Amino acid sequence: MYFVIEGPIADVDSTTAPDAYHPALVLVVDAAGELEQVVIPNALLNGDLARFSVGARVTIHGYQVEDAALGAIPRIAHSVSIEPQFD
Repeated sequence: MYFVIEGPIADVDSTTAPDAYHPALVLVVDAAGELEQVVIPNALLNGDLARFSVGARVTIHGYQVEDAALGAIPRIAHSVSIEPQFD
């Protein structure tokens, strides 16, 4: 199933071994009052972790994957855009 999540980043975490998607970043996004976790694969990070900071507004497109090994249905991003922040 395809999804789009928009909102500010509420928390930033990372996967750990033996997580199925390790190594990857995990964003918790406040989407209209609901906290949604999304796995951001390393290929989307481009080595720039600093732009994924708490409070930054993001739009994430991706898909949900049923993962029997995790006993969950994780959301996996295939694109992420971050709104520019001005001081």
